[in-house]
Amino acid sequence: KQWYQRRVRGKKKMIKNRVLSSSSSLCTQYLAKTTKRFFCTHSNDIVTVTSSQSIYSKSTPHQLENVRNKQGFILDMDGVIYYGNKPIQGVKKFLEWIIENKKQYLFLTNSSERTPTQLSEKVKNILGVSFPPDRFHTCALSTAKFVASQKHGGKAYVIGEHGLIQALSSHGYTVFNSAETPKITENVDYVIVGETQQYNYLQIHHAVELVLKGAKLIGTNRDIRDRMGNSFVPSTGALISPIEITTNRKPYFMGKPNPFIM
Repeated sequence: KQWYQRRVRGKKKMIKNRVLSSSSSLCTQYLAKTTKRFFCTHSNDIVTVTSSQSIYSKSTPHQLENVRNKQGFILDMDGVIYYGNKPIQGVKKFLEWIIENKKQYLFLTNSSERTPTQLSEKVKNILGVSFPPDRFHTCALSTAKFVASQKHGGKAYVIGEHGLIQALSSHGYTVFNSAETPKITENVDYVIVGETQQYNYLQIHHAVELVLKGAKLIGTNRDIRDRMGNSFVPSTGALISPIEITTNRKPYFMGKPNPFIM
């Protein structure tokens, strides 16, 4: 465990040293100068676009040209592409620019609720622009890949939605959906928690029992809350907390900023 923690810290330090932070609206200012919701980091060939509400400064011509010359873009989704079901101003023009200039791109999200196909459909409904499902990568996919690498053909008790369940099933896992069967008689290899609107005491109680029997506790991301409209809703970090506290077992979190998601 200590070796892995040192390895993760080393990777984070390496990534931090390679990435240069630019101004908050860098990626879209030259396409839609009204938006102030973007924060970009970039290395030699890749730009990472994440949300920012508090940082804003005007981009220099050199910075804008630097972005135009990038070969690839990694884009966060909620708060960057849209808020809930509302598009963020300027995003459509920016995405169309990426396509027209044949840039490489990937949508990378900490949400485990939806499958890549569902995310593709959501973006099309909101923005009217189509992107293939293989351009979307979720923390659910990273979670499934990770547990499959640890134990092939294992069993998981899942508190989560369709995106997480499908990802695990596609990696050969036997999935016990807690929303359908809150209590199971079998032991499992993992208890995995993601975002969900179906969450109750019976699920928490049984997840605690399974962890105490030896199941490893996994969270699809460590986010405490997500924005919904003008308010917030609990995210994975909050939903997994009762299980963590009751069992006194620290969960292992996938998703950003875990380097495994990359």
